[in-house]
Amino acid sequence: MGDALEPKVGRPRRPDTPTIPLLAMLSLVFSVLTIVLLSVAFVDVGAVGTAVLAVVCAHIARRQIACDPYSFKGTWATLPGLTVGYGMLAFFLFVLSLPEPGQRERNRRINCAANLKQIGLA
Repeated sequence: MGDALEPKVGRPRRPDTPTIPLLAMLSLVFSVLTIVLLSVAFVDVGAVGTAVLAVVCAHIARRQIACDPYSFKGTWATLPGLTVGYGMLAFFLFVLSLPEPGQRERNRRINCAANLKQIGLA
């Protein structure tokens, strides 16, 4: 009767306390790395790449936690990865939408030169 309570050899035993998934911790690390890269270089490909990695790891970790809540906990660890990752991606898209400094003046000069050529041809 005592043998029925013992776990069978070869089968992994479920932990008594839930653990935080490795991907949740990686998401947290990637979000901190994104902030560090953003502070060093204003907008860098490395910062955007780590933001994407933080978002992907956080989503996978949240799925693991939702599928097996008895083995995993720590949805709080995925929140910084999601927040910083999506914030960085939105910021990067915003920066890409801004015109290049001096582009307006360059366009005016090109337009003026084209107008002067047309006046000379007329």
